[in-house]
Amino acid sequence: MVNELANLAFLCAEPNKLISKTEPRLYLASIEPHLLQKQFVPLDPALWEIDAFPEFLSQRRALISAGINELLGVARPKGGA
Repeated sequence: MVNELANLAFLCAEPNKLISKTEPRLYLASIEPHLLQKQFVPLDPALWEIDAFPEFLSQRRALISAGINELLGVARPKGGA
């Protein structure tokens, strides 16, 4: 799970070093929501807990997929998420 696409983020070296030993719930809360949205990070703080990691990945995969579909102009299926 650690190396899957939904767990990757584009981040410069310095900020990465600053957060490397910090829990996600702490460092994600310090980032402005619009910046998290640009990285397709789910905004629900409950998903930032370590024990919610599988659900976080699931939600982020859905956000990434929706973002790619929007970029490509792919229509959402009727009644689907």
